[in-house]
Amino acid sequence: MQIGTRRLKRSALGTAAFLGITLAWGGFAGAHGSHELRGHLTTHQVDCDSLCTEGPITGDLNGTLDFTLDSLDATPTPNVSRYDGVNTIRTRYGSFSGPDYGVWNLATGQFTDYTEITSGTGIFAHAHGTMTIVGVFDPVTGTGSSEWRVVFAPQ
Repeated sequence: MQIGTRRLKRSALGTAAFLGITLAWGGFAGAHGSHELRGHLTTHQVDCDSLCTEGPITGDLNGTLDFTLDSLDATPTPNVSRYDGVNTIRTRYGSFSGPDYGVWNLATGQFTDYTEITSGTGIFAHAHGTMTIVGVFDPVTGTGSSEWRVVFAPQ
């Protein structure tokens, strides 16, 4: 009987959390102002044809971020490169993604990243906005740590 009660409570909590996120999303997706979310990201390099990373995002959103590098070009500043790619953020309630642009100091690992959110699924189906990520990704160890910020634009 105790197991059944635990499952019922867990199911009720999961449903309440989903409804809360859905109602909150509906409340700010149609609002006249933008809505800002923030958190932390840790990443590690994964196998692919270029440079790909993935890792958990935590904070106002919880899920996974996947990055795929399309190009990496030197700049006039020593050790600093400009890159293009795609970021995809997946949560249990949907995902959003878009083209990604950034600058990366290959000597220190410091980077600044900008994503234009252009598509989504689930509660993010009509999401548009921006994501910025600032942190460090060490090209030698293939690991990183950063802070992220998403601003969803009004519909």
